Amino acid sequence: MSEQDDIDFTKLSLDERLNNKLWKARLHGYQELIEIFERGNKERCNQYWKDPNLFSQYLGDANVVAQEQAVVALSTLLNQYYDKTLSLPINSNNFKQVLQDWLPILIEKCLSSTRNLTKTNSLNCILKLCSFDNSIFSSIEIILPILNKKGPPKILISSLLALTEIIKNFTFINIDVSMALPILVENLPKLAAHADKNIRSNTMDLIVEIYDKLGRNQDIIQDLLLDQLKPIQQRDLITLFNKLPTNDINDNSDDKIMFQWERKQSMQNLKENKNSNENFDVDEDGDTVMEFNTNNLSKTSKNQIDIDPFTLLKEETILDRFPEDFYGRLGSAKWKDRVEALQEYYDNVLMKTKRIRNDGQDYSLLISTLASIIQKDANVQAVTIAAQSIDTVIEKLRLPGFNKNLVNLCFIPLLERTKEKKQSVIEAIRGTLYSIVKYHNPISNHNEDLLQEILKYMKHKIPQIRMESTMFLNYILKNYNTAETTKILSKYLEEEIVPNAIKIANDTQPSIRNEGFETLAILIKIFIDSNDYDILKDPLDKLDNLKRKKIEEIVTTLPEFAQNTSNPKNFNEEEKLSTSPLNTDTNNVFNGNSVSANNSFLNKSTIPSKRVATSPLRKLNTKTTLPTKSSLGSTPRIALPTKPLNVNRHTQQMENFSDQKMIKLEVEINELKKDKQEWLKERHKVIEQLNNNQRKHNQLLNEIEMLKKQLQNSQTTLHEKNLQLRSKELQLNKLQDRITQLEGHNNNYQPNQNIPSSSSSSLSNGRLFSNSLDARVLHSEKPLGTYNKIGHTRTGSASSDDLPHRVDLLQIDSSSNVNDTFVNEESWKRAAEVTSQLKARIERMREKSRGIGN
Repeated sequence: MSEQDDIDFTKLSLDERLNNKLWKARLHGYQELIEIFERGNKERCNQYWKDPNLFSQYLGDANVVAQEQAVVALSTLLNQYYDKTLSLPINSNNFKQVLQDWLPILIEKCLSSTRNLTKTNSLNCILKLCSFDNSIFSSIEIILPILNKKGPPKILISSLLALTEIIKNFTFINIDVSMALPILVENLPKLAAHADKNIRSNTMDLIVEIYDKLGRNQDIIQDLLLDQLKPIQQRDLITLFNKLPTNDINDNSDDKIMFQWERKQSMQNLKENKNSNENFDVDEDGDTVMEFNTNNLSKTSKNQIDIDPFTLLKEETILDRFPEDFYGRLGSAKWKDRVEALQEYYDNVLMKTKRIRNDGQDYSLLISTLASIIQKDANVQAVTIAAQSIDTVIEKLRLPGFNKNLVNLCFIPLLERTKEKKQSVIEAIRGTLYSIVKYHNPISNHNEDLLQEILKYMKHKIPQIRMESTMFLNYILKNYNTAETTKILSKYLEEEIVPNAIKIANDTQPSIRNEGFETLAILIKIFIDSNDYDILKDPLDKLDNLKRKKIEEIVTTLPEFAQNTSNPKNFNEEEKLSTSPLNTDTNNVFNGNSVSANNSFLNKSTIPSKRVATSPLRKLNTKTTLPTKSSLGSTPRIALPTKPLNVNRHTQQMENFSDQKMIKLEVEINELKKDKQEWLKERHKVIEQLNNNQRKHNQLLNEIEMLKKQLQNSQTTLHEKNLQLRSKELQLNKLQDRITQLEGHNNNYQPNQNIPSSSSSSLSNGRLFSNSLDARVLHSEKPLGTYNKIGHTRTGSASSDDLPHRVDLLQIDSSSNVNDTFVNEESWKRAAEVTSQLKARIERMREKSRGIGN
């Protein structure tokens, strides 16, 4: 045993033990610190809080056993502050320093330890430190840089675990999610694809926790995070999302850690409940027992994040990314040029942009150009793409970017183009109009001009435009009607809306009539409790019973709209029974939809029947009539024929339906409506995908046709070149044969048998000699090519000595590439010239040969 092991550590001071080189001495010091903190020594506790660097040294102890006790000591200290045993000596600067000193070392050195007690207490310390803050934003800012460090995987795992637990306990309270979320998820796609499976698993846990605390709104993290993951990772995450419990189990845990300000707020709420005379248990001393449960605080605020996912997307410009000569091609007389320019811009720019920038951008020229195509272009494909482009700009620019000036540029062209009957075109135009009213409701004070345009086009001479304009008005009335908008509708109800709707309801085409029926039914539903309902009665009275019945059926299927500010009228049971046969039949439907008696459309005889004849026979057959105006108050009633025997019985039977059945049926109807909306959205997406695939297919077919034409032209050109080569080769062969014949002729001709063999040797060397050369020239010692005859001197003929050289200059080689030699026009000219010279010299040689022979 060494001398150091024999030292009595208790004789040393606490500071000496804490800074001793021996781990046992430090261990002993940490254990004493735990006892001091448990006793609540305020002076000693505040010392370590004000100087966080001291504990930073303890937490980084090289000995794992001593480090474990150091972490326990820090956990004991923080528990004293968290439980309010000691008041926290906190100010903003000091607390930031505490976080910066303790959080990184707790994660890197302690939370990554292999000892379970160290890990548990480290995580407790991290959460307790976060609880002293107003939000988790500062803690996240400190932890995120650790994810970028190059180190062992255990540090990354510790960081991910800390982030997951922090979000799980504290959620995103007091945080601007639109600013913090992009920073938080920046490194997660990379970590989700890490080679270490534990890192991947912890990353997935963190993503699931983020999804849960954002209100389980997948749209918020879809573009920022999920789209960057691999398809298999997305499928795994969807599975984990679906496995989340319906009720948050963590919210029901008693040991859940929360912010100090939350605890204080919860305590105040409990005191207020005590003062409001609520019953509480009393302990033995007579004090009220206040059960402090952290799971009851602001559960709704924690689990609901009111944020638009669109605001998280990065803004991009689209005005500097036009295809080449975009506006010029849009003005082309060829429809293919216009469609290709629109399709290229839509696919490569608009669809790939998630959010369009508003600041400093002017979209007037772009929208006016697209609107002009919608209004005037004869090609329906160009109209469809232009409408889809405006729709995309609206959805990705939104307010205040897509302002009223841009609406005015495209609203009327869209209404005029509703004359198209092709389904794909009309759906694109409808979708764009629906997007416009989503941000610019025509039934509002600032957009009454849009309502006036709709009413104008409801009277258009083209039936298709009348039907689509009426359908558009119905869509607005059903989806954007409120108590305030009814005031604006009232201004146009008597002179514009009702006359137009009645005229359309009397149209000769059934599809147009049905839209008019729906308009009248919606107006009845909206104005049933207002004084403006009187305006509807006289026009409705002019409709026949069949049309009134159809309107009545539509009313029963409509949902409840926002009622006007006027008080609804109360009706007694007698009024319920004194209804027309039509009202009695539809009353069954209303009871099935749990509509109250006071607000029921049927109880108020909304649609008046035709005026009944006053003959005696009619009076005998009519046993029950509607109440008069005096019996109903301010709203007049018109008598309708009723069923003589079964009215009371039917009404009593329907009143026997239980409330539970009515509620259940209403819930089922709402679910079916939601399912229908989802199916319609999916259908729209599938249609878009099919259109995109068809466009790509057409582009590929056009490219294939172009390539085929290019291949055919290339084959034709190659065939012509081959024919030219063959022709030149034939000419060369003829010339070579001719030269060979002439050389053979010269070799066979010997006018003097005494010619020495030197001449034949010279000919065998490939040189051409003239037949006029005499044997005397060969016997002489004079240079070849000169001889004396009849007193004159003659130089050697160029056609004899120089002929092989000239022929060689032609570079005639049948095995060589003919293209490289003769395609050049100058080479052919030179060959022709040399050939003509050669022929002339050969003729001269023949003449001279004949002269010598003579």
